[in-house]
Amino acid sequence: MILILHTIKKNFRLYFILILTTLISCKRKKIFIDQENKDLSRSFEYYKIKYSKAINHFQTQKDSLKLKALYYILNNLDDQFFFQARWLKAYNTAISTNKEISVNDLIYKLDSIKMIYPTELEKIEDTKVITNDYLIRNIDRAFESRNNKWANDLSFEDFCEYVLPYKVGNEEPELWGTCLKNETFLSKDSLKNVVNSIDAVKYINDRLHWYKGTVNYDYPVDVGYTMTKSIGAGTCYSMSRMIAFQARAVGLPVVIDFAPSWGNRSEGHYWNALIYKNHTYPFDAAGPDIGFYKIEFKGIDRIPYKISKVFRKTFSIQNNSLPVQNRFSEPMPATFDNKRIKDVTDQYVPVSNITLKYSKKISKKFSYLCTFNNRNWIPSSWGTVDDRSITFNNMGRDMVYLPVCYCSNEKNSELVPIGNPFILFSNGQIKEIRVNLERKQTVVVTKKYPEDETNKIIKGDSYELLYWSNSWKSSGTQTAKGNMLYFSNVPSNALYWIRDLTQGKQERIFTYGHDQQIWW
Repeated sequence: MILILHTIKKNFRLYFILILTTLISCKRKKIFIDQENKDLSRSFEYYKIKYSKAINHFQTQKDSLKLKALYYILNNLDDQFFFQARWLKAYNTAISTNKEISVNDLIYKLDSIKMIYPTELEKIEDTKVITNDYLIRNIDRAFESRNNKWANDLSFEDFCEYVLPYKVGNEEPELWGTCLKNETFLSKDSLKNVVNSIDAVKYINDRLHWYKGTVNYDYPVDVGYTMTKSIGAGTCYSMSRMIAFQARAVGLPVVIDFAPSWGNRSEGHYWNALIYKNHTYPFDAAGPDIGFYKIEFKGIDRIPYKISKVFRKTFSIQNNSLPVQNRFSEPMPATFDNKRIKDVTDQYVPVSNITLKYSKKISKKFSYLCTFNNRNWIPSSWGTVDDRSITFNNMGRDMVYLPVCYCSNEKNSELVPIGNPFILFSNGQIKEIRVNLERKQTVVVTKKYPEDETNKIIKGDSYELLYWSNSWKSSGTQTAKGNMLYFSNVPSNALYWIRDLTQGKQERIFTYGHDQQIWW
């Protein structure tokens, strides 16, 4: 049984009012990497020898800042990689022949290529292709961007993390800065009337409307600026990468932040943020209003978008990341298998630290909190196990969490509940949801999801009510005779889930009190 010890309330730096913008929701697929390919570790001293010519170049120039920037890159070259494959080359050839290719054609050609070629990906270390000259040219490019007037407010630390890097994700290295010099809208003449960072980012973001945003397609691996522009279509992930390339080319420290999954809806989302004077100014790629974001949008009769966790993609290795802490000692969910993400949830919403205590020792080193995505429990955050307790830091409030352990082998992986779900309320208080199997009640259901007319109970449709007791258990099925359902002899004080077995995809968990559904 689980005992909630305490929560620690934290101040938050930014809490934006959600505005109505075009939502491009996405779920970025994780590429699984074989364990045998993970031993790419190299020391800083190794890279100093390999790139001694670049070091000598800046030492000869007596440019201490550029030398310091080079050392920053070398310190973070460990496990920088990209992917190659025969089928990717064939796919590139197939789509490069069409300048105006539709999203449907991109999907069709990708599916066709995968049917012909083996779909294995080869992981290539960046250092296989990065030369001394490449590093010198990239550093010179980054420092050239510091000549822009808005760069005066940028610390050298943020410059190194968010402007200097030669890549945005796991794309094959290219001299994208050189490519962007040919973009007319980024020329000095075009930017001469831009006076500060926020206006500069708005200027760039307003010019991405040509990009075809979609929830159905992304190029199968990260690609550089040239290819991203050539394809011209993708989800919020690809769009946020495009903005990052363009902004960094002119010295703007624009990052990519993401919610792996919404705290109370399906899917997740990627967006950009400008780091300006120690504050975070988030925005959607091609969206309006730099500095405002959909933290809690409540349209008419719509569920708000709630955030459990926000992570930031970084170039530097994060010592607090799960892979660094874990050191491959036990399997971990793919969401957190990344050394280069850091938790920035407290820059977006009020958060709490949560400690869970157990009567027996927990055998795992790490545990996870899940949120429900309309179908499944999805890992949202990880916590460190200390004998009989687990601590989870910076958890977004006003949602339901389920504590689990992650178990994986060669055949499958699964999330194993290790306690009851609980509500972390908006004021930081916690309530454990402990089903009472002895005390029964009648649950009146009027909706399966509080959005629009299609989510009301539809006469003639078949419905099933489930309750949580270590797993989802059925309280029975029935066909709606009207616009309300009455389920009798249902265990009380539970977490419930109503499903339309006839049609529709939108479903949501709820608790029940004062004769009404309370949605989470």
